[in-house]
Amino acid sequence: LLPELCRRHLTHEDPALVQQVVKTLLHCNNKFGTDEWVNLRAQAMISVLETKPIEGARSLVPAFYDRNFPMDTRFGMLSWMVTASESISKKFSGKMEFSEYIRVTIQGLCGGASWGK
Repeated sequence: LLPELCRRHLTHEDPALVQQVVKTLLHCNNKFGTDEWVNLRAQAMISVLETKPIEGARSLVPAFYDRNFPMDTRFGMLSWMVTASESISKKFSGKMEFSEYIRVTIQGLCGGASWGK
């Protein structure tokens, strides 16, 4: 449901909504411990990143360093960003959005703007 919602509606919504969607997905619990829930959550997060890559990355990168999330969620965040990068590179090839997505993720995950100096 969420991947389809992202494709149809999230593209036209306020970018601040992306932060709320990401926050909601990150705070959802796998109450019954099913593998299907993990896959559905990953698909939902990847669709958010594919739809609004810059806003999604700006929400996920700080969450990666949040100590309230367990390691499996943090590894999931890295996996989601890498998986989404392939389709983002195809969809936004030659456009500013892809280079900005890479800049936000790399700088954020590598310690800020001074990492390349």
